[in-house]
Amino acid sequence: TQNVKCYSDTNMFDIDEDSHKLIDKNIGYINPEKLAEGEIDKIMDKFMDTKGLIVDLRYYPSDFIVYS
Repeated sequence: TQNVKCYSDTNMFDIDEDSHKLIDKNIGYINPEKLAEGEIDKIMDKFMDTKGLIVDLRYYPSDFIVYS
């Protein structure tokens, strides 16, 4: 069971979130919109041993991470 915070459609794009986080100590989450240039390598090192990875593609990447 997972609780999900909901937002109204008028302020959902004003949410200030980090570029990545660890969920339940074993799932990595990446928000591409918040990534700084070159940050993806450090994030992937942190998430290397997690059970899973979520890349939230609802947001347009701030850095071109396709080849990273």
